[in-house]
Amino acid sequence: MKLRMLSALLLFTLIGSMTLVPAFAQSTPAPVDPATVSNGFSISLNSPSSTNIDISGTSDSTSNDVILQVFAPNGNLVTIDQIAVTDGVFQTSLTTGGSLWNQDGAYFISIRQGIDYTLEIPINIISGVTTDTSISKVLPSIIPVTLIESVLAPTLESTQSITQTDIIVSLLEQSSNQVNQQINQSVLAGIPIPVTLDAAFDAGLSKHITSLEFIENGDLENGRITALEALSLFEDTLEKLSLLENNPQNNDAIHEINNQVKDIVDLKNDAEKIRNLIQTNTLDITLEQYDSMIISAQQSLTDGNLLESKQQIDAADDLLDDLFEKIEDKAEQQEEKEKRFNKFVEDTVEDLEDIINDADKLGLSPSIIASLNTVIAELQSAENISNIVAVTDDDGTLGDFFDDNPALIPDDDDQREDAIDEMDDALKEIKKAEAKISQSSIDGKIIEVSESLLAESKLKYKESQTAFNSGLFDDAEDLAEDAEDLAKEARMKFLGKSFDELDDERDDDDHDRNERDDDDHDRNERDDDDRNERDDDDRNERDDDDHDRNERDDDDRNERDDDDRNERDDDDHDRNERDDDDRNERDDDDRNERDDDDHDRNERDDHDRNERDDDDHDRNERDDHDRNERDDDDHDRNERDDDHDRNERDDDDRNERDDDDHDRNERDDDDRNERDDDDRNERDDDD
Repeated sequence: MKLRMLSALLLFTLIGSMTLVPAFAQSTPAPVDPATVSNGFSISLNSPSSTNIDISGTSDSTSNDVILQVFAPNGNLVTIDQIAVTDGVFQTSLTTGGSLWNQDGAYFISIRQGIDYTLEIPINIISGVTTDTSISKVLPSIIPVTLIESVLAPTLESTQSITQTDIIVSLLEQSSNQVNQQINQSVLAGIPIPVTLDAAFDAGLSKHITSLEFIENGDLENGRITALEALSLFEDTLEKLSLLENNPQNNDAIHEINNQVKDIVDLKNDAEKIRNLIQTNTLDITLEQYDSMIISAQQSLTDGNLLESKQQIDAADDLLDDLFEKIEDKAEQQEEKEKRFNKFVEDTVEDLEDIINDADKLGLSPSIIASLNTVIAELQSAENISNIVAVTDDDGTLGDFFDDNPALIPDDDDQREDAIDEMDDALKEIKKAEAKISQSSIDGKIIEVSESLLAESKLKYKESQTAFNSGLFDDAEDLAEDAEDLAKEARMKFLGKSFDELDDERDDDDHDRNERDDDDHDRNERDDDDRNERDDDDRNERDDDDHDRNERDDDDRNERDDDDRNERDDDDHDRNERDDDDRNERDDDDRNERDDDDHDRNERDDHDRNERDDDDHDRNERDDHDRNERDDDDHDRNERDDDHDRNERDDDDRNERDDDDHDRNERDDDDRNERDDDDRNERDDDD
């Protein structure tokens, strides 16, 4: 209300007194140099045409962290970060590139701290690389000054002149911008804006536009009146916004937003670690689903839908946990496989070096020795399993070498020999199973189960051949052993059985298993009942202990609260007594001052009354003297004149004197009334 009255007074003064307001060319204050600002909020952004954006700044507010958001040219949220302010300073850096930065154009970096400071900085990015950019911006410190004072501060100190029209336009522009900025800050802070508040602001904007139209058409008086109405609506909007911002529920919403922002930052850090693991271990795993969840969560957070963003953050967290478990499993498998291949490389290199050491005994030519050294170098420089297989398979360098020099194939390798023997046994058993199944088919026996097992046996045998060709002799031996077992089962155990019979047997086995499971279930239920009973007893005992402890805590807390309350009451009582004493002292001083004023006024009244009485006394004396003189004259004249003439003259003189007395009395009354009115007005002014 004070601000609204100040606005009205200012407009009436500046616009009503046309001769006091000269014209001016510009009312916008000059930009502030960041180097000269010791308080407020400042931002510096530097990116010398690269994929890095360095951001630093200062703030005189340390109660809130700085929230940074980046929006793509299409308006989508690219990233969000929470930056701590330490000793009034904060800094961070952004790295462009990736699917979220693939648009060309102007990206907007929004930086805000609580509800006090908000800045938005554009930066152009082409093909993931920024243009050469260096930007500094400053916001003045948040000082509790009125809107009009903030508008007039630069203009009143300026040596340039201003016009009444410029002042109206500047006031309206500054007021609407301040309200709009405050609303945007509240929205970013997650504070819901009521429809009534939006309506008040819209009404103010409508009055704003109408005022400018009046001024443009030369109707300055209506423009001034409409401007006052717009300013009043803007002030109402700011007051309601202030109440919203101080609402504890909105503080809870801001706290929840900050927590979710921190969760998103933590998830991004975890996702970056997982990406590094995927790249390091060359795993076939993508994070596309996670990226989509994070983008949705950020968008929901921007829209103020805290429940939906929380659900998406939790889902992204669960997904990262699942991905991490998959990566661990695959990494373990990959590590085990690499160990086997590395062992194979070591053994192969050792065998080839043994051949080179026996070159003289074996009669090897220099070209053969050079070929062996080439194979050893390729094996030792292999970076992954694919490179090792490429060197050692039949078409690789090692395979070609042994094809040209079969006499040099190592024949004393136990693993290789064991694998060959097991593969031979598996092949023999497969041949037996094929013959037995063929004969059983001729005899009219059921062979469908045996044929299925035989097919599995042949598949295992092919896998063993692949492992053997890759130099994985232990794996080849194990696979060949599995193939042999399957072939034996096809030839003996399941020959003559159909899948239905096999299913019946399995059903019987399942029935027995289910009965055992039921028994186990009953036993587990009994165990669970016993355990639950024990747990209930323990829980009840703990609850009793907790109840006793809570009662003791409540008693202690109540006692402390009572002590604190009594102490506060004593403080309030002392403060009230001091306030009463101060108030009584001020009342006594005021009363004494009024009594002194009344005494002085009474003295002046008495003095004035005495003066008037003296004047009346002097006038009466003069009147008596004049009357006596006239009486003496009358006496003399009466003696000279006869009675008739004398009486006639007496009547005339008497009438004339009565008229003079009447006129003099009227003048005296007028003078007295005028003096009384002056004295009364003077006393009223003193009162």
